[in-house]
Amino acid sequence: MTDENDIASLMAQRQPVWEALSSLWLDLPIDPPMLDSLARSLAESPFSWEAIEVMYKQEVLPVVHRNLSISGAWIWTGFDPEWLAEQCQRQMSRPTSRLSLNAWWILRKHRRLIGHHWQDLHQRVNQIRNHTASSE
Repeated sequence: MTDENDIASLMAQRQPVWEALSSLWLDLPIDPPMLDSLARSLAESPFSWEAIEVMYKQEVLPVVHRNLSISGAWIWTGFDPEWLAEQCQRQMSRPTSRLSLNAWWILRKHRRLIGHHWQDLHQRVNQIRNHTASSE
């Protein structure tokens, strides 16, 4: 029973991170207020930036990257949280090597479309975490 509780707890911790990261692939402009909101969500998570980056590349990106590829069929209001969680959990269960063939193309697409925002987001998360740590 403890294992099931641990898994449920881990999924509950990951869910807001998945949702925040998936919003990078909505058909919306990525502007400073959006980045601030994402940074707050990510900074509040218990995960290191390195863990967030792995979650993004291996769990979220393979699921949502097609949103900006399908002409005229873009999602702009947000991915359904239940669908997103199910898909990200499915990605978690896949061996990393199985992702590698498709990962190269997806990561190129990431760099082209939102890569410049990624570093900015990382800096904002660090600033929030540093500010929070210094005020405690």
